[in-house]
Amino acid sequence: MKNTKKKTMKRNKKKNLVQVERRKFIANLFLGAGAIGMRSFLLGLPPAFLSQRAIAATGKETFLIFSTRQASCPINANVPYTYDDSIGIEHPADFATPVNFMLGSFGVAAAAPWADLAAGIRNQMQFFHYMSQSNAHPESIATIKGHGGIKTTAGNGAEMLPSAIAQETAEALGTLTSKPMVLDTPGFSISYNSISQGVTQPGPLKNLFASGTAVDEKAMMDFRDSQLDLLYKDLKTNGTAKQRSFLDSHAISKDQARQLSGQLGTLLEEVVGNNANRDRDQLITAAAVIASKSAPVVVVSLNFGNDNHQDANLNAERDSLIARVADLNDLYSRLSALGIEDKTTFALQNTFGRTLQRNTRGGRDHNSEHAVMPMFGPNVNPGVTGRLQPVAGRKLGGATVINSNDGTQVGADIARNETLGAACKTLMAACGVSNESIQKRVTSGKVVKSAIKPT
Repeated sequence: MKNTKKKTMKRNKKKNLVQVERRKFIANLFLGAGAIGMRSFLLGLPPAFLSQRAIAATGKETFLIFSTRQASCPINANVPYTYDDSIGIEHPADFATPVNFMLGSFGVAAAAPWADLAAGIRNQMQFFHYMSQSNAHPESIATIKGHGGIKTTAGNGAEMLPSAIAQETAEALGTLTSKPMVLDTPGFSISYNSISQGVTQPGPLKNLFASGTAVDEKAMMDFRDSQLDLLYKDLKTNGTAKQRSFLDSHAISKDQARQLSGQLGTLLEEVVGNNANRDRDQLITAAAVIASKSAPVVVVSLNFGNDNHQDANLNAERDSLIARVADLNDLYSRLSALGIEDKTTFALQNTFGRTLQRNTRGGRDHNSEHAVMPMFGPNVNPGVTGRLQPVAGRKLGGATVINSNDGTQVGADIARNETLGAACKTLMAACGVSNESIQKRVTSGKVVKSAIKPT
């Protein structure tokens, strides 16, 4: 009896400690530094504007969901321009015949699942063919750093692509941290300023918000209204016309604030927390992170077929592509429901691509000559950048040179070994990073203008 009582007391103590930790986590997230996190969340305005009246650098900055995977999936083998008979590209039997569809007004042919992308995604989807110059799993860090071509904020050293983008967009987006949030290990550590970042898995994060987080809606709306009134009064007396215009354009409505605050505790409810739902869980969590302005970049690791040397009939490649397209559609639906689809960019960059012809075991080997970065977002112009060319004596296929104006290989001004840098620069432009910062941060390649919506 005594032991049972002690165990019960121990369980209750542990439960209370968990509740305290939950409250601490949420308090630190939103109420630290003079409640600037909560003010930013409820008003839809960057902390830099609230504290210093600073205005976004370009006004086009977006959040980024960035997928990377050391295993390097065969996504490059089934996208537009991979049905070129001159290369002899091999596909899963179910994808042997390409399906014609539109990326905006750009006609393409690719494996059938890509045609099932939601119209909202297809209207801003770009497939960027490039050469990763990496051929082994341990080269993942070299690839994500552009082989040393992606520089730190000071313009020297080397930085990882998602971290460089986070550093450039965090202030304008008004996020609670300037660092990427990593939701799953891609097989290597994501670093920020050379410091390894921990992994925040969707399951445990869901548990933080599972209970003890009831939101007092009236109190939050009263707080929002009072803060907005104070802002207008201050800008009327001390602000500029440009600052007043920024406030009018960027402050979210009371209904939007009420919707977000009501969803705060429910955004992660559908996270399952098991391996079978790993990819979907990451994307559900990414949408929640962005809706709460917790981080400017969310790093995920999506499986589009994995390390498929022995995928004898390419069935894993087929099944994974079908499942991930469904997951991307689900993500876009969530972003739209939260009203943040026009503020979010998605991109995928793996360590290398896969051979376009199969090996003797039926699967695909590593390919340093060709990879593909799919990206979509509000600043992305739909279409295809780069093409494919045969690589003599190997089952590879390689990315071509690129014309930075129209994305074709005709009249190219981007060499093959600069196409990785060009993809990185173009993604930065898609995330709203200024051209001045892009040129400072990435030393190789050029922004491909046809991949970015004109200003």
